[in-house]
Amino acid sequence: MDAQDERDLVFWDLDSGLRRNDGERLTLEDLMPKISAAALREVKDAFRIYEEAVERSALKRTTKGTYLQHPERFIRWLEGKYTPPSEGSRR
Repeated sequence: MDAQDERDLVFWDLDSGLRRNDGERLTLEDLMPKISAAALREVKDAFRIYEEAVERSALKRTTKGTYLQHPERFIRWLEGKYTPPSEGSRR
């Protein structure tokens, strides 16, 4: 592991949230996903299989929506199409 890799490690500080290994607080840019196109394709393919399993399950319609809504949002975040609301903003 080189110095750059070591600096890029993150940890959770109970008082101030995510920080890099060098103690600097993570910026919004630091929190943007970094994933290869191939990895994103694999995630989306796996989600389609999961989605089909949820749809075929005996869960209630509203529960199915909950089971699918959150991973969909995560995938949108990986694609750079979603940013979680900032602290203090209304949902």
